[in-house]
Amino acid sequence: MLARSLLAVAASSRAVRRLCCSGAMNKSRMAVDSDGRMLVRCVPGESKMTLSFVFHGKRKELLRNQDEPLECALQRITQKAITVLEKENKKLRRKMMKEEKKKNTSQRMESDLVEGAVASTSGTNTPVSSGCDAKVVAGAEDETVKVHLSFAGEAMDPAMINSEAWREGATLEIGSNCYRIECNPPCITSLSLPSVIMLGFPVFPVARFEFVELAHVLYEWFVDADEMKAVEHEERTWEPVGNAEFFTPSVQHVGHRLRLRMTPGDGIRLGESQEKETTAVEASPGRCTFDSRHRFTVEKTALGTLRVISYNTLANTYAKTELARTVLFPYCPPYAMDLGYRQQLLQKELKGYNGDVLCLQEVDTRGFEGLAPFLQRFGFEGKYCEKGNQHEGLGLFYHTSRLRLIDQHDVVYAEALKNDPRHIPLLEHLSTRPQLLSLISDLSTVLQVCVFQSVEDESQKLCVANTHLYWHPQNAAVRLVQVILALHHLEHVTSTTHPSTPVIFCGDFNSTPDTGLYDLITTGTLSSCHDDWRSLEGENEVPAEFGIEVGHMLRMYSACGEPEYTNFVKGFSGCLDYVFASRDALQIAQILPMPSHEEISAHVALPSITHPSDHIALVCDLKFSPRDK
Repeated sequence: MLARSLLAVAASSRAVRRLCCSGAMNKSRMAVDSDGRMLVRCVPGESKMTLSFVFHGKRKELLRNQDEPLECALQRITQKAITVLEKENKKLRRKMMKEEKKKNTSQRMESDLVEGAVASTSGTNTPVSSGCDAKVVAGAEDETVKVHLSFAGEAMDPAMINSEAWREGATLEIGSNCYRIECNPPCITSLSLPSVIMLGFPVFPVARFEFVELAHVLYEWFVDADEMKAVEHEERTWEPVGNAEFFTPSVQHVGHRLRLRMTPGDGIRLGESQEKETTAVEASPGRCTFDSRHRFTVEKTALGTLRVISYNTLANTYAKTELARTVLFPYCPPYAMDLGYRQQLLQKELKGYNGDVLCLQEVDTRGFEGLAPFLQRFGFEGKYCEKGNQHEGLGLFYHTSRLRLIDQHDVVYAEALKNDPRHIPLLEHLSTRPQLLSLISDLSTVLQVCVFQSVEDESQKLCVANTHLYWHPQNAAVRLVQVILALHHLEHVTSTTHPSTPVIFCGDFNSTPDTGLYDLITTGTLSSCHDDWRSLEGENEVPAEFGIEVGHMLRMYSACGEPEYTNFVKGFSGCLDYVFASRDALQIAQILPMPSHEEISAHVALPSITHPSDHIALVCDLKFSPRDK
C-alpha cells in the first residue's frame, strides 16, 4: 500500500514538472491536489485541527476542534459542498439565460427584417410569428451530496472524535469525489525570495516548514527564457536551471526573472509545492569590500579554535529614515540603502567568513527573522535580544557543530542597576548625580549573554557576551556605567554560575581606545578621577566626588587590536567595535585584515553600493589555551 502511494506521489510530481517545463505553471496548487487528497493537520496537544481539500476546483479549509464528534465535521463539509454546487448552478443559469436572451434578440431582429421585406413588397402589414416561445432554463438540478468517512472499507462511527477519526489512509467521499486522508503531510507554511536579485549573489529562499526533513526538500529553479514581457500577466517560457538549495545568477540571466518551485518532503511523502518568482536579475555592484577578506576564511577553523565575528549591521529602522538618507549617509544611493539590497550584501559577507560565533548589533526584528533561516541552513542557531520597543537589538549566532547552548543570562542595564543587590554601591553613588541616573534608567540598552559547551570537549565551556552601548559622543559617563554593569554581570556568571569559564565580550561600545571604558576592560581598573566620569551632556553641576573607583577580575584583551577605524562615515572615522577575550584562556590564531582604505573610501564612505553597513566587521580566530588537567 505504501509503495503504491509513493508511486502515485512520484507520478504526480513528474506530471507537475512536465507542466512547468512547458510553461503552464500558474495552477500548481490545483495540479498538486487533483489526485484527490485531503490534507489533515492534527498536532497532539493543540485544540484545533485543519482539514484542507479541493472540491470542484475550489480549495476549502476547515478549522475544527480535535475533540468534537466526527458527525459535526462531516455536516460542515456537506454545507461547504452544497454551497459550491449552488454557486455553480446559479452561474450556469445566468449564462444560459444570457445566451437565450441573445438568441431571442437575434430572432426578433431577423423577424423585423422579414416584416420589412414583405411590407415593401406587398405594401401590407402582415403579422409574422417568431416561431419561438421564451424558454425558462432552470439549469442543472442540485446534486444530492452524500458525505462519509471510512477506513479499510468500514464507515467511521459518527460519534468518534475528530482527532481519532481523521487518520492516515482513511477515505472521504463527497458525492462522486473521493479523497484519501494524509495526516500531517510535509508542509511549507511560508516562502519568500529576496526583493533584490544580483549577478553573482546567491539567491537563498527563506521558508518555514512543518513535518519536514530538510534533507528531503526538493528545489527546482527556472529562468524566464523570453525577453521582458510588455504585459505583466503574459505567459512566459520557463527553462530549468538548477536543483540546489540556492541559485547564483550568471551574466546570461541579467534582465531575466527567476522562479523557484519548492516541494517539502519527510523522506516518505512529498507535500504540496509552492512557487515564488523574483524580480529581474540586476547587474553586480562589482568588487565588494569583503571579497578580499574571504580569501583568509575559505576553510573552517581547526579543532579547539573558534572564528568570532562582531558586526554592527545598521538596523533598517534607522537606515530607512529621512535623516539617514539626507543627513547621515547622503552619499549612498537610495537603492543601496534599501533593506533588500543590503541583505544580499550582508548574507554573502557573513557566509564567506565561515564563522563559528557571530555577535551582531543593530539587528531588526524583521532582519533577524530573515537572517536566522538563512544562517540555519549553514549550521547556525541564533538568539535574539530586542532593545525595548526600538524594534532592533542583538543577534547572537553559533555553529551547532562546534558549540552547544547550555545557559543564557541576558540583562537590561537599567533593570540590573535598579534590582541587583551587587550594584547597590554604584546606585548610591549615582544618586548624587540625578541627571546621569535618570538617563541611564530611561535607556533600554541590553547585554546578551550565552554560555556554551564545546561539542568537541564537553569539559570546555565558553561565555559569549554581546552588547551595543549608548551612542551619544558627549555621554561617556553613561557608557562607563553600562560597561561596569556588564562586567559585574559577567563576573557573576563566570565565577558563581559557571566557575572558571572564559569570556568573549563583543560589541559596538561607541568608545575609542583612548577612553576610560577601554582602559577599564583591558586593565581591570578605573580611577574615580578619570575625565570620562565628567562626560555628560547638559550636566551643569558635577559633584566633587564625581566618579567611583571600579575594577574587575576578568583579565581581558582586545583580540583584534586597535584598528584605525571600525566605523567610517563622512565626517567621522574611529575604532568603536571590539572583540574582548580572556587573556589566560584564549589565544589569537588569526586576525582578519581590515579592508584597505581605498576599498572603504571608493564610494566616499560607508554604507555604499559595495558595503551594507556604516561599520566594518571584526573577525578573528581564537584558540583555547591548554588547560591543566
